Amino acid sequence: MGMWQRFVREGVLDEARIGGRIAESWRRCRREGVDPFGGSGRTILSRGELEDRRMARDRLLRAAAPYLEDLYHYIEDTKHLILLIDAEGFVLFRKGYREVARRADGIQFVEGARWTESEVGTNAIGTALATGEPIMVVGAEHYAVASHPWVCAAAPIRDDRGNLLGILDVSGPVEQAHPLALATVTTAAYAIERQFHLDQHRDRMTLLHMTLEDASFSLRDGLTAICDADGSLVWLSPALRRHVGGESVRTLEQLQETGARIHVERPVTVRDSGFDRTLGSIICLGSPDSGVYRVVQSPRPGVPEIEFPGQIGESAAFRAVLRQVERVAKTDVTVCIEGETGTGKELVARAIHANSARRGGPFVAVNCGAIPEELLESELFGYVEGAFTGARKQGYKGKFEQAHGGTLFLDEIGDITPAMQVALLRVLQERRVTPLGSSKEVSVDLRVIAATHHNLREQVKRGRLREDLFYRLYVYPIRVPPLRERKQDIPHLVRYFFREHNNEVSIPHWIMEKWMQYDWPGNVRELFNLLERAQVAGPGEWEAWLPDSGAPGPEGAGATGDPGAPSSGRLNYREQIQKEEIMRALQETKGNVRLAAERLHMPRSTLYRRIHKFGL
Repeated sequence: MGMWQRFVREGVLDEARIGGRIAESWRRCRREGVDPFGGSGRTILSRGELEDRRMARDRLLRAAAPYLEDLYHYIEDTKHLILLIDAEGFVLFRKGYREVARRADGIQFVEGARWTESEVGTNAIGTALATGEPIMVVGAEHYAVASHPWVCAAAPIRDDRGNLLGILDVSGPVEQAHPLALATVTTAAYAIERQFHLDQHRDRMTLLHMTLEDASFSLRDGLTAICDADGSLVWLSPALRRHVGGESVRTLEQLQETGARIHVERPVTVRDSGFDRTLGSIICLGSPDSGVYRVVQSPRPGVPEIEFPGQIGESAAFRAVLRQVERVAKTDVTVCIEGETGTGKELVARAIHANSARRGGPFVAVNCGAIPEELLESELFGYVEGAFTGARKQGYKGKFEQAHGGTLFLDEIGDITPAMQVALLRVLQERRVTPLGSSKEVSVDLRVIAATHHNLREQVKRGRLREDLFYRLYVYPIRVPPLRERKQDIPHLVRYFFREHNNEVSIPHWIMEKWMQYDWPGNVRELFNLLERAQVAGPGEWEAWLPDSGAPGPEGAGATGDPGAPSSGRLNYREQIQKEEIMRALQETKGNVRLAAERLHMPRSTLYRRIHKFGL
C-alpha cells in the first residue's frame, strides 16, 4: 500500500517489489490521467445497447456458455464472480456469489460496464486486454482504490487467426484469493477458444453446404465468392480465383483491396433456437467481362501493374505494399518507409521513383547512419572550393543538388543528430540548400523518401527526433513486412536469386522446409547471403544451406545449425552484432523482454531463443 501511495504522489516506483506487467500498467494509467482515488465503472451500456452487443457477439457467448456454467459450479463455494468481457472491454456476462455481486454493484462492476485500464485503472481484465496475456491482480496492485479490496484473474480468448475475441475473468474479495485461480481461468479460456474454433468450422461447413447446393444461385458462373459472418472467404469461383491469385486473398476486405466491387450480396441465415442467425453471405461481383470487377494487375493475379526492381512473390502482405507504392507513386508527397534491416526498403523506394513522374530524373540514395556525423552535412548540402582543408578544388555538389528533378532517398533517417535534424528540416520546408562555405542558396526540386528501422513515433517521445521533422517526413508511411510475415515468398525469392546469378539449382524439399520454418532475423538480405554462401559450397554440402549453420568465424569457430541452441566457440560477425543489439535493447528496457522484442522488431519467442543462444 505504501508503494502505491508513493507512486500516486510522486510517480516513483520500486520495480524490484512489483511485477513488470503491473508497473507498466501503473505508468500507462498515470500517463492517461486515470483517477487513482476512483475506480468505479463510468461507461455503462443501456439494456438495449447491451443486448445489441450480445447479439453481435453471439458466437462467442454460445461457445463460452457451457464452460461458464462449469466454471461457476467449480467456484460456487469460493465467493467469486465469473465474467465474460468482449474485446472492447464491455462486460457481457456476470454470475456468482450473491453477496460479492452486491459489492460489485457498488463500484458499477456490472453487466454492460466497460472495464478497461483507461476507465478504472490497472485490473486483470483491462490489463489482459492491453497486453494480450493472462494476468492476476491482487489488492493494492490495482491502480484505483475502488478495486483494492478485490483479487482478479483474467485470460484472453482468441480466434483461429489470433485476433482477440474477449476476456474470461474470475473476481472476488482479496481475502478469498486462490492460488490456482489464474491457472483455472486460463484453462477455461483455452477450452472456450477450442469450442469457438469448432463452432466456426461447423458454421462454415453448413454455409458451404447450403450455398453450393442452392440451385437458385449459379455460383460457378462469373466472379462469385462465399464469405462467413466474420468476413473470411471460404470459397471462390474458379474465375475469381484466377483473378486474385489463388489462396493469397483470404478476407472480403482483401478482396475489395484488389479492386473488386460488390454487385450483389445475399445473406445466408439458419434458424437457431427460434432466431435467424447469419452464417455468412454470397458475394457476386458480376461476370469477368461485365466491368463490375476492375483488374488491378497485368503480369500476375492480384499484383498492381507497376515496375518493381525485385521479386514480388505471392504474399498478401507484400502485395499490400505494392498497392501502396502504386497509389503514392502518382503523387509527389514525402514517403516514410518503415521496416527491419534487410527487408528491401530501398527497393520499395526505387519502385516509387520508377513509377512516378520523376522516373526520368536521378535516384540518389544516402545512408545517413553510415556517414560520419562531421561529414554528413557536406555530403547532403555540398560545399564550395576552399570551404575547408582537403575540400575539392571545384567544390562538391551535395546529394540534394544531385537529386534535382528526381528522388532523394534518405536511408536510416532515425540515426541523424539533433543539429542535422534542424538543418534538414529547413531544407525540407524551403526546398533550398546552402553549400558549406557559400552564402548563396540553391533551389532544388525533388521528392524525398525516408526510410528507417526505428519506430519514429517512439523516437519523438524519447526526444531523439524533433516532432516538427517527424511530421515533415511521416506524411505517407509504408511498412515493409519482415520475411517471417511473408514466408510464402521464399521459394519465389530463391528462384529469383538463382535466375539473377544464371544458376539452376534443384532445392530438396527438406531444405525448403527448413527455410520456411526459420524466422530470418536478417530478412531477405540474410536469405540472399545464405544463398551466396551455398552457391560456393555446392549441392553436395547441404548443411551449408541451413540457416545459422554459418560460415566459420575468424578462427574456424562456427555457429551451430540450431538457432535455439547455445553457441559454441566464437561468434561470427553477424551474430556478434545481433548479441550487441539484444544487450542494448535489454539494457534500455531494464530487462523487459516484451519491450525489447518490440524495439528489435522480432517475435518474443525468437528473442528468448537468442538470449539462450548467446548466454545472456
